[in-house]
Amino acid sequence: MCAKKASKETKNLLIKTDKSLINNFKIHSFTYYKDNDLLSLFSFRHYLALVLLNIQKHFLQKYGEITEPGEQYLVFYKKRGTKIDMIKEERILESINFLFPNEYSRLYYSLMHTYYINEKSNSSSYSISIFFEFIVSFISNNELELFTVEL
Repeated sequence: MCAKKASKETKNLLIKTDKSLINNFKIHSFTYYKDNDLLSLFSFRHYLALVLLNIQKHFLQKYGEITEPGEQYLVFYKKRGTKIDMIKEERILESINFLFPNEYSRLYYSLMHTYYINEKSNSSSYSISIFFEFIVSFISNNELELFTVEL
């Protein structure tokens, strides 16, 4: 009799934002794995999970805690979904999907909530896609620590 690996429940995280941000994320991702001789682990999903763990560590040092959003905030964020700030120049939008185990999906929302509670006062700019802009800024300005990521 074979032992079956327990399947993890997953959620799809859809991010719709500027194509240039997604390309920047993809370039950082591949470069990270190539430069650290970890190409066997390379995937955009793995990289985002790794980045989330690095942001979690950073937020714990900066704010002392990670704040989980309550049910009302979760509904609010999900309704806001992929809304992005509109600026005067034309934007080329693209989508990227991450199929995450629930723990990483919850972590994304908790980090997003912690960021908005501590850094943003304008609730009209809260969305999954706008938080992705912060993530790309974070990976552009910080060296990542390698954490064990189980997807």
